[in-house]
Amino acid sequence: MKKRKKVMLEIIIILFVVIGVALILQIVRKPVKETDRDNSSQDNAVVSEEIDYSGLGNEQGNLQNGGDQTYLKDRGILVKTTSEENNVMLCFDDSEQELDFYCSKSSCLHNNRDCVSNQSLRYLLSYADVVFGVPDSAVNEIWQCQNNEMSCFYRTKDDIYGLWGYQGYIYFMTDFGVFRISIENPSGEEKILDRPVLYEYLTFYENKMYFCYEDQLLYQANLDGSKKKRFCDEKLVSPQVCGDFLYYRSAEYDKKGKFQIKNTLKCISLKDKSEKVILDEVYQFNVDTKENNIYYTKLSTNDEVTLNVVSLSNGKTRKITDCASAYLYTFSESEWIVFEKYEGELEKDEEGGRPTHLYCIKKDGSGEKRLDYPRKVEE
Repeated sequence: MKKRKKVMLEIIIILFVVIGVALILQIVRKPVKETDRDNSSQDNAVVSEEIDYSGLGNEQGNLQNGGDQTYLKDRGILVKTTSEENNVMLCFDDSEQELDFYCSKSSCLHNNRDCVSNQSLRYLLSYADVVFGVPDSAVNEIWQCQNNEMSCFYRTKDDIYGLWGYQGYIYFMTDFGVFRISIENPSGEEKILDRPVLYEYLTFYENKMYFCYEDQLLYQANLDGSKKKRFCDEKLVSPQVCGDFLYYRSAEYDKKGKFQIKNTLKCISLKDKSEKVILDEVYQFNVDTKENNIYYTKLSTNDEVTLNVVSLSNGKTRKITDCASAYLYTFSESEWIVFEKYEGELEKDEEGGRPTHLYCIKKDGSGEKRLDYPRKVEE
């Protein structure tokens, strides 16, 4: 009888130990709230919602095809403008075709560093109503902006050179590779590629990612970086996905190796790898997945630039307007394009590019309008 009681007592003790260990592990696994800007989530962590993933330019990590921009459901296109005086984050209102400060506080004067409109963020992307970016003042951190407040969302040890959002993760790049963190629980980073990608060229489709290394060849891998393989033997830049095709600009050189061949816009099937030429002489391009169009700029022989569109359904092209050889701000969610247009020439002995100004135009080519920049209130 005593032996039986002893066995029962040992079983009870073992059960208490197992339960205690499980409770400790559960506590340890919970993300720690940020203190002194450590690697952790905030009290106002983002809830689980579908990423507003545009499939454009820098929103897939390509600075040449859009720059620092993202689309906000209730505010329109978020644009970071840069001048010699300062950097300002503005929203283009689709319904009114006007620019306004990103900060929406009615009492804010928008003239100090506390205002979110004056925060200088790069590699912008949005998730639900939260904007993420890397601040110029702390390039190893990812900040989030929500309800007109900025806070540190994640901090890593190395400088960050690109952000992407896809299927509940933020992917970021350093000199040592590409990593990802969970948006719901950013308590630790996972290394998915052992070296950085070229010019932040990284794009996603279904459960795959496509990217270029320094050899400018296209590779495919699972979202966790596994099963990496070369997908295309042609040198290319600016990969963007629309449907079952990946569109890119050819980066092959002529036999003398002096220049890219006509900046040819091509596509490759993600199903059978068949290739097709779309257009020649394409400078920049952005794919509109909703309308099945590509908006692109073209350089003429006299260095003038035109904004054009090609239908992926029938191959027809048309000119939309003249523009500058700068960023295009186009999104499937908006029927408007924001672009830069040349205004005047450089003064004698003046250095830099020709002066430009932001304009907007409807995707059908109507309603072109010069945009007034909002003015800060002087104290």
